[in-house]
Amino acid sequence: MNTQKKAILYDDNCPMCRLYTQGFVKAGMLESENRIPFSCVQESPHANKIDLDRSRHEIPLIDLEGGKTLYGLDSLLFMIGSRLPFLASIGRFAPFYYFFKLFYAFISYNRRVIIQSVGTQKGFNCAPDFNVYYRLSFIGIALFLGGYFFQIRWEYILGVVISHYLLPFLNKYERSELLGQLSVSIFIGLIFLPFHFWVGISAFLLAYIWRIKTHFKL
Repeated sequence: MNTQKKAILYDDNCPMCRLYTQGFVKAGMLESENRIPFSCVQESPHANKIDLDRSRHEIPLIDLEGGKTLYGLDSLLFMIGSRLPFLASIGRFAPFYYFFKLFYAFISYNRRVIIQSVGTQKGFNCAPDFNVYYRLSFIGIALFLGGYFFQIRWEYILGVVISHYLLPFLNKYERSELLGQLSVSIFIGLIFLPFHFWVGISAFLLAYIWRIKTHFKL
């Protein structure tokens, strides 16, 4: 597959998006000048080739020769197929495609929480909409794994969730954002848990404090 005449618009306020699109460039799958930041999209000649609202949730791959614009998982499979066609064909197999489609949405809707940006928002804001289903799924998985591996009693976890939602100075959206930060901190703690139980606990607490200070600019 020829990717020389393809361009990707990526969320340059998202560290994760910057990282994997830069990986495409380094792997020779994408020309560096065809890696376009979303903050500049309104000045880009390619703005009329994409659905801006859809692009906030599914990364667009633009055909510079006037062909169809691909979004999300389809754009990633096209890029992967340029170097690993067998792997891309597996990803297009219906059961795997459906699973990866859900997984892509799960990551996309939570990307600004998973790896939060510490910089100032520039230009067009392509932050994803708040999706209750994907956010609660993310929080639920983190709390389940944290409760199981850290051996925390489930009533304590329930108490933490309720206390977050009862904070009077936050609106409903910010309460879910706070729980999202808690969930990512749990995953960070789980990464360090194999070294020692208290190393995992310490990593969780430090990550949570830092993320809260960063998110709320304390």
